[in-house]
Amino acid sequence: MSHDYVAIVTSLNAAVLLVATIQYGALIRNAGRTFTEIFETRNARIIRVITDLRNQINPTDEELQLIKRPSFLRFLRKQWGFIVASGIYMSICFGILGSQIEILKWAGTANAKAEPAMAKNAFYTAVMAIVFLVAESAIVNLIALIRSARQSTQGNPFEGYTAEEIERVRQLAEAAGTTAIPQANSATQVPNNPTNAGS
Repeated sequence: MSHDYVAIVTSLNAAVLLVATIQYGALIRNAGRTFTEIFETRNARIIRVITDLRNQINPTDEELQLIKRPSFLRFLRKQWGFIVASGIYMSICFGILGSQIEILKWAGTANAKAEPAMAKNAFYTAVMAIVFLVAESAIVNLIALIRSARQSTQGNPFEGYTAEEIERVRQLAEAAGTTAIPQANSATQVPNNPTNAGS
């Protein structure tokens, strides 16, 4: 252990803590927005049901299920990225702070011994903090990607269309760019969107 080594490790630890704090702060803001959106969506659904009741329209069971008061545990189940990042961030903070306290204590001791074990511990702590920091970013982004993929597959985008019509479009797409494009006839022609029919 030398004073030059102490300066290098201290600078590295400070940089890791800064980046980790910025990343974690962004996750906290994102989690807060998600929590706020949950309640805003619930309030909008309540208002919609009240409007329907005033118009003598009974709400469906699905609408009432969506209005159930959102619990904090349900919110946490949707925030796995935030939970994982919190654990990693705390591990980084405690590891670096513990190592840094020992380093500062050594630097403030007159005629301190070389302490190779302390130098090795400071090195491994800094390396692990960097690895955890990179892993946090990768894991959080992966979880966000999985959640986005799940949301994109929810619901039925082809509601109102038959399987034959969907298959007909797929056949046309497969034949695109070839000389054998099947022609749509009156029996298999894809109709306009039912929601626009009669407009």
